[in-house]
Amino acid sequence: MATEPSTDWKTIPHTHPKAVVIEQKPVARVDVVHLTDASIRSSTVSGVFLVDGSPEIIMWRGRPRIRVQCLWFGRKPRTTWMHIACGTHPRFERNFSGNIVWNIGLPRSR
Repeated sequence: MATEPSTDWKTIPHTHPKAVVIEQKPVARVDVVHLTDASIRSSTVSGVFLVDGSPEIIMWRGRPRIRVQCLWFGRKPRTTWMHIACGTHPRFERNFSGNIVWNIGLPRSR
């Protein structure tokens, strides 16, 4: 059984301009959105994101966004999943199977 991601944001940055996709996870037959140059918490990311709820663009704080299930530095937001700014030409896809963006953060140093 998978454990629920932590919602404790005390030790992580709330924004970071250099955050990137650091983890993906496989899914099967889910609704996703393909995003290019989307923005979240001062970072710009691209990839396939799992849609949370209805696959639609919503207005959130005056900007078009999509609610997606994705972690930020390994943490889940406390109240709802992320509202990611759409970027250029979001494309919705139903019944997607493959890898989705699962975690945005900083790459581990080598």
